[in-house]
Amino acid sequence: MSQSLDPSKIEIFRLSESHDTSKFSCGQADLDTFIQKEALDFQKEALGITHLFYYDNKLVGFVTLSMADIRKKILPDGISPDISIKNNPALLIGRLGVTKEKQGRKIGTFICNWSRAKALTNLEWIGCRFLIVDAKPDTTIFYKKCGFTMLPDQDDKKLKIMINCIINDAQSYRSLTLNLR
Repeated sequence: MSQSLDPSKIEIFRLSESHDTSKFSCGQADLDTFIQKEALDFQKEALGITHLFYYDNKLVGFVTLSMADIRKKILPDGISPDISIKNNPALLIGRLGVTKEKQGRKIGTFICNWSRAKALTNLEWIGCRFLIVDAKPDTTIFYKKCGFTMLPDQDDKKLKIMINCIINDAQSYRSLTLNLR
């Protein structure tokens, strides 16, 4: 396994027309196509904001975040408030990719933690109870390592809904923001 990269050397930018993403390759055609050709249009339509992660002035990863919600009735007992509500507010990791060269070096974990910190920041200004992802089967182990839990009854689903409950995590917020600058 490769050595982790120094998180203090990671620079984060919001995707703009000045960024060249044309050579990004994570080995998954749909993610490569998204960041190379679709992400900027997606962002212009306010469907999600893409953040680029650079290390040594090279694009090493990205994440696209958007607002979402998750139905109370599909959540495990005790995780949703007792308040009469049909949906819980959430922040969605819509797309996440790390270049093939940097996979296994904790960039993906850094991006998940950074996204979680964004969800916690949202919690201070708007309702945001969960960080969620619709994970491909081959990525569920990675997301479990990042603190996500798969919802029940996901076996027959192409994309597995995974959640990370952030509501009880004020202390985590403080430590994450200190670690993420």
